[in-house]
Amino acid sequence: PRHDLAVELTPEGVRVQHGRADIRFAWQGYGYGKIPSPSPAVAPIALANRVEYRRGAVTEWYVNGPRGLQQGFTLLAPPGPRTGAPLTLVLALSGTLHARVEPGETGVTLSPPDGSAVLAYRGLTAWDATGRALPARLSVQGQELHLQVEDAGARYPLVVDPVVGQA
Repeated sequence: PRHDLAVELTPEGVRVQHGRADIRFAWQGYGYGKIPSPSPAVAPIALANRVEYRRGAVTEWYVNGPRGLQQGFTLLAPPGPRTGAPLTLVLALSGTLHARVEPGETGVTLSPPDGSAVLAYRGLTAWDATGRALPARLSVQGQELHLQVEDAGARYPLVVDPVVGQA
């Protein structure tokens, strides 16, 4: 309530609503270069104020916290041999809001067609098992949000961690 957000978590994905505006995130996959076909839907698992989607070596998680809805990904292992391309996590976007990457590529403004900022997806960080910060950036390609992490030399597991809140 403090952030005026309503969140619906289903096997198909996550819907974040602010008033009549909404954005939906649906896991598509992760990899280097070409991303594989979407994995099957999985049921969310609730643990106190945390909800997890467990997909093999990747756990997508959400925490209701003081900064807003914290979304994160814990990756136990790389998706295959490292190719030199960035590790990319892909989420399909839908809903009434459109994503626009902010300067610095660590945040996205979510706006209706009039361009007014309603929600923000910000604070992208990534780190490896040793606590080393990894370069990370966001991009929007059509109706997809790409979270890219430079994982060369990283020790797994990795954590990738943005937050959804009011703009």
